[in-house]
Amino acid sequence: MSLEVNDRQYRRGVSMIELVIAAIVMGIMAAVAAPRFAEALQYHRIEMAAKRLVADLESVRSLAYTTGTSQTIRFHDKLGKYQIVGVVDPDRPLDPNYTVDLTDTPYHCTFASVSFSDLTYNGHGLPNSGGKIVIESGGLQRAISVNATSGRASY
Repeated sequence: MSLEVNDRQYRRGVSMIELVIAAIVMGIMAAVAAPRFAEALQYHRIEMAAKRLVADLESVRSLAYTTGTSQTIRFHDKLGKYQIVGVVDPDRPLDPNYTVDLTDTPYHCTFASVSFSDLTYNGHGLPNSGGKIVIESGGLQRAISVNATSGRASY
């Protein structure tokens, strides 16, 4: 009797059935979590892109006001890019225009619609027109509005 008890005390590990059950449970959990993870990823991508665009619009507006000169931001809606004209890109110093590609990492977004191709702020920080920019990622969209009177951007 004592020999059987000692064998059981020293036998450690898991059986094949326990491994299979654990693998099945983990597979079910992964199958449930994957769609939610994809949705959360799209949500964060579009939020980051909208915040970046609003920050860049406000930056152009502020630059126009502080320098007292006109500043332009140009939208290439078919390419998913926009440029701040005349501002050097710190990542590409040879490029005379600061360019943001929303289709690239980490955003993976596109423009659904853009009210204007060029938005120019005068030396007082006021835009030549107001409008709306709609960006999308997957099934999600965010609309960024530029106020025609104040030039403020918001989403």
